[in-house]
Amino acid sequence: MIFKISGNILTFIFFQRLIIISAIIILHNSSAYLYAETKLTLLLTSNLQGRFSDETLSQDKSDPMLLLAQSLIKEKDSGGFDVFLDLGNAFYPGALSRYSYGSVMMDFFTYFDCGATLVSSRDISIGLSNLKFLSDGKKTKLLSANITRDNQPVFTPYIILNHSKKKIGIIGVSSADGLFDIADKKVLNISFREYRESIKERAEELKGEGCDNIILLSGLSYRNNIELMQSIPDVNLIISGGDSTGSFFSVPASRVDLQWGRSVIALLQNDGYYRLELELGEGIEVKSMNFNKPAEYKTSDQSYLEFRNRLTLWKEKFKEESSRIITDNIPDTTVTDQTAADMLRHRYRTEIGIIEKNSIQPQVLSGMLYYSTIMTLVNNDYPVFTYRLSGADLKKIEADNSELVITGLKNSRVQNYNISDTRTYSVSSTQYAYDRITRILRKHIEYSNTWMTLQDEIEDDLKTEKSLISADFTYLDERFRMLIDISLSNFYDRSVVERGDSIATPPGKPAKTYRRWGMEDTVNITLYNINHNLILTPYIYYIKQDELYLQNLFRGTLLYSYNLNEYLKPYHKSQFDTVLVEVDGRPVLIRETAGFSLTTEMVTGKLGVGFEQQIHDPKNPKLYGVETLLTAIIPFNEEFSYSLKFDSFISFKNRSSEELKARTEVTNSFSYKVNSFLGVSLKYKWFYLYTGDIEEYYRYSQTLVSIDLKTDFKLK
Repeated sequence: MIFKISGNILTFIFFQRLIIISAIIILHNSSAYLYAETKLTLLLTSNLQGRFSDETLSQDKSDPMLLLAQSLIKEKDSGGFDVFLDLGNAFYPGALSRYSYGSVMMDFFTYFDCGATLVSSRDISIGLSNLKFLSDGKKTKLLSANITRDNQPVFTPYIILNHSKKKIGIIGVSSADGLFDIADKKVLNISFREYRESIKERAEELKGEGCDNIILLSGLSYRNNIELMQSIPDVNLIISGGDSTGSFFSVPASRVDLQWGRSVIALLQNDGYYRLELELGEGIEVKSMNFNKPAEYKTSDQSYLEFRNRLTLWKEKFKEESSRIITDNIPDTTVTDQTAADMLRHRYRTEIGIIEKNSIQPQVLSGMLYYSTIMTLVNNDYPVFTYRLSGADLKKIEADNSELVITGLKNSRVQNYNISDTRTYSVSSTQYAYDRITRILRKHIEYSNTWMTLQDEIEDDLKTEKSLISADFTYLDERFRMLIDISLSNFYDRSVVERGDSIATPPGKPAKTYRRWGMEDTVNITLYNINHNLILTPYIYYIKQDELYLQNLFRGTLLYSYNLNEYLKPYHKSQFDTVLVEVDGRPVLIRETAGFSLTTEMVTGKLGVGFEQQIHDPKNPKLYGVETLLTAIIPFNEEFSYSLKFDSFISFKNRSSEELKARTEVTNSFSYKVNSFLGVSLKYKWFYLYTGDIEEYYRYSQTLVSIDLKTDFKLK
C-alpha cells in the first residue's frame, strides 16, 4: 500500500522540527550563559586592631593604617578590585581607636569603600551600643548573623553584591568567644544565637532573593567551618579571619579544598592585605590568593586627603588628653600580665587573681608616667569582677588555663596550702576571665561587679598605692586571713560502757550505757598566712535526760603550725577538757604537746611529746608522754566520703611499767552530703583509758546517726 503525503503536511513537519531544534539551541545557550564563569576580585584584611600611630609627623610614611590606605588606592589605580571586605577585630585594642570609641576606624572603612566588616570578639570590647551607633547610616556594614537581641540580629546579617548580572550573598558569623558588656547582656538582653541555625536561615533568605552564590565571612575555627560546609551546601566559600586562628589540626593552613569543589580559606597575617581572585560559575573556584605588605604610594586621592585630615584632628585631640600626668618618680619596673593579676589581688584582698593572656602589653615603666602609657599598656580593657570558687573548681581551671594568667594558685596550692575541694576561695578577675571560667566549669557563678575596668584599676593604683610596680608580691601571701568553720550535729546515740570496779570516770565521759538523742558542735577559727597557721577549736558534746547529764564535755584546743614545706610542719598544741555544766565539781584535764605533722593529700598525721595533767577536782601530777594524731578523709565521689580520726596519748610517771597510762579516741565516719550545708553521717566512736597503777581500764563505744549542718566563711 502506498501513502501519499501532501505538501502542507511536509511543510508542517519541517517547521515543527525547526522549532524543536531552535528551542534546544536557545536552552543550551541560556544554560551556558547562566553558568558562564565570571571573575570576582576581593581585597581582604583581618585583625587590623586599630593600629594607628599617635604621631602626626611624617605619618604618610610611618602610620600603618595610612600605608594600608595608600596600598588600597594603588590597587584601585592599577586595575581595580570588586569589593574590599574586613574579617573583624578592626576596632580594638589600638589606643586611638579605643579613645575615639571606634570612630576613627569606622572613618577608615567609610573613606576607603569597605563593603562590610565582620563583628568579632575584640570589636565587641568597644561596646555593642557604640558599634551599632557607628554603623547606622554608613555604607560599610557591620556583619553578624548570630549576635541577637530578643532573637533578632543586632547587626546586618548579610549583604548582597551585584556583579556581572550575578548576585553574591555575603553572610557574617561571629565567634561566640566575644564578650558582651555586662550592661548589654542584662539590660539589652544581648546573646549569641546558635550559629548553624542562623547561617542556614540566612542562606535560605539569600537563595529566595535570587543569589547565585553565597560567601560566608567566619570567625569560627576550621573544624566548625568544615562542619558548616557539610551541613549547609548552599554556602560556596568560607573566608575565615578575626577570631579564627587558621589552624587545621594545630597546623596553620591558609586554604583547605573540599571534595565538593568548595574551599575554606584563612587569613593568617594581619600586617597587610590579601588579594583573592575568584571565578563564579555554578560554584565558586579560588584561582589565587596573595598577601601584600602595605607600602608607601604617593597619592592625591581626595578621599585619602580628607581622611588624613580627620585622622590628624583625632591624633591631636588624643595627644592633648594623653599628655596628662598620672604619677612620677617611677623606678624601672617591668609590667606584665602577672603583675596586673597580682595588682587585682592586692586591691581586692583576694587569694587569687586571674586575667586573660596578653591583656597587658609588656613594657618597662620609669620616671614620669602619662595617661598615653596606660592606654598603650592595656590590650584588653574589661570590667573587674570578684567572686568565690571552690577548690574543686580551681583544680579544673588550673588544668585548662591556656588562655588565662593565674596568680596566687600554683600546683594546686593557695598560700602554700593544698587546695581543699569543698572550701571556697576568693577571686578577682576581668570579665573576660570570668566568662572563660564559666565556660570551663559549665555553670553560672555569682559575682560582684566593681564597675572598674582593668585600665581604671591600673590608673587608680598608680595614683595611690602603686602596687603594680611592687618589686615583689610575696607580701600578698603573707597577709593573714581568718577562716571560720561551723559544724552542728544532731544524732541518735547508742553508747556501750565497760569498766572495772575501781576506775574513776574520766572528765566529761559517761558512767553507764545509754541510748539517747544528742548534739555535737564544733567551731574551728583559723588565722593563717603562708607561714603560720593558728586554729582555735571550741568543742561541745552534750546530752541530757531530765536532770541526768549523759555527755557533758567541753573541750578547747589551740593548735599552732609552722608551714615549713608542703609535707612537714612543726606544731604546738594546747588542749583542755572539762564539763560544760558543773556537776559535783569541775574536773579539768590539760594536755601540752609539740612535734611535727606530716601532710599528704588525704592523710594528716602528728607525732609529738608533752605532758597531760588533771589540774582541778582533783589535781594530779603531770604525766609525760607521746601524742599520736591521725586524720584521714577519703572521698569516694562528690557526695560520699569516709573519715577517720585517731587521738592517742601514752604517758609514764616514771620508767616503771606499772605507771603507764594510755588514752585513745577513735572516730570512724561515713558521710553523705545532701547539699553544700546539709549532710547525714554514720559514726562509730571508741574511747579507751588504761591506768597502770591500778591496772584497770575504762572503755566505751558509740554508734551515731547524725544530721550535720556545716558552713564556713572567710574574713579578709
